[in-house]
Amino acid sequence: MCGVKSTDTVNVPTVLVVEDDPDTREMERFALQCTGFDVEVAPNGRAALQVLEEVHPCVILLDLMMPVMDGLEFLKTRQAEPSWATIPVLCVSAAVPSMMSEALRLGAEECLQKPADVDVLCERVRALCNGDTRDASR
Repeated sequence: MCGVKSTDTVNVPTVLVVEDDPDTREMERFALQCTGFDVEVAPNGRAALQVLEEVHPCVILLDLMMPVMDGLEFLKTRQAEPSWATIPVLCVSAAVPSMMSEALRLGAEECLQKPADVDVLCERVRALCNGDTRDASR
């Protein structure tokens, strides 16, 4: 059901949304749940690392500009952990192009500029969950 976490977690892929803005985080969570994903959320990179201790998502949706631990620091930490380094990352951020380029250099699959079209966002998450690591942002 849309907006409610699925009880059939065996067959439902999980996405980790890392976003400090509560409204954006809820919009992304809702859109992804409506598309058929289970969604875990974290308000910053440090909290996301704690989620990754328990959950192995098919994709990480990552804001770059956040307090506590920003997206670039999260990407550096993610790369150092082999079990996390293989999880595709889709950045969705209002960051300047140089910050997005740095995110790509640090292993993000692609970056979308905020505000991102919800349909495009869900389409790219689905593609990345299915193994399509073609970078549409380059």
